[in-house]
Amino acid sequence: MKIEDHDAHIGPYPVALLDCAQNSTKPAQSSLYETRDVEVARCGALALWSCSKSNTNKEAIRKAGGIPLLARLLKTSHENMLIPVVGTLQECASEENYRAAIKAERIIENLVKNLNSENEQLQQHCAMAIYQCAEDEETRDLVRLHGGLKPLANLLNNTDNKERLAAVTGAIWKCSISKENVT
Repeated sequence: MKIEDHDAHIGPYPVALLDCAQNSTKPAQSSLYETRDVEVARCGALALWSCSKSNTNKEAIRKAGGIPLLARLLKTSHENMLIPVVGTLQECASEENYRAAIKAERIIENLVKNLNSENEQLQQHCAMAIYQCAEDEETRDLVRLHGGLKPLANLLNNTDNKERLAAVTGAIWKCSISKENVT
């Protein structure tokens, strides 16, 4: 049975794993302890991503302080960490409480920044997170102000990855609700 099938509570433990990599935001730092801490945090992010499909678990992640930790990990340059972090944010952004917290933690800026990554999976999850977050005008403005419209438009040029194309199209569609973004 999957967690999302019965809305089991996850508790604060996977969220606490995110705190392991607090000083390991650059891949060049490669001591044994730093490498281990990054891997522990990555595994915590993977666990949260899996659990975040349940509304009950989304709330548990938020209450356990997951949003500020995810925001901090979003600044890392470890791509293998970024994908589950953005995946978790993408899932959780379907909830209004999360969207407000994502704005408060200035996460949109880092989602936009990671649209310029070479990693197609990361681009896809960033675009999908932007799509989920762009319910309100302020967030749509943040995407524009942080330069997100151009990379989204540029990602339309590559039609090989249909999942990424769908996420990008959704993000552009949602951002185009604001007239300033259309011009």
